[in-house]
Amino acid sequence: VIHLPAGATVAEAPHGGDATSPFGHVRMTVEQGTGQVTVHTDLSIDRDRIAPADYPAFRQWVEQADAILRERLVVRGGAR
Repeated sequence: VIHLPAGATVAEAPHGGDATSPFGHVRMTVEQGTGQVTVHTDLSIDRDRIAPADYPAFRQWVEQADAILRERLVVRGGAR
């Protein structure tokens, strides 16, 4: 939970998303309320080893997860 300073606004918020595969899942949800932003991230890795034949599919899942998790929250303004 991010509490915004007085007068601050959210310029950019993560969209969140879900990337699910046989290797695991990543889910991020974002909720904006009055004066705050709540970001919830859930990560599960279901395999401890990846077979060489599965590596292309694993890499695709990791790239999807990375795209979700690299989104940023940008806040502008606020009291100093």
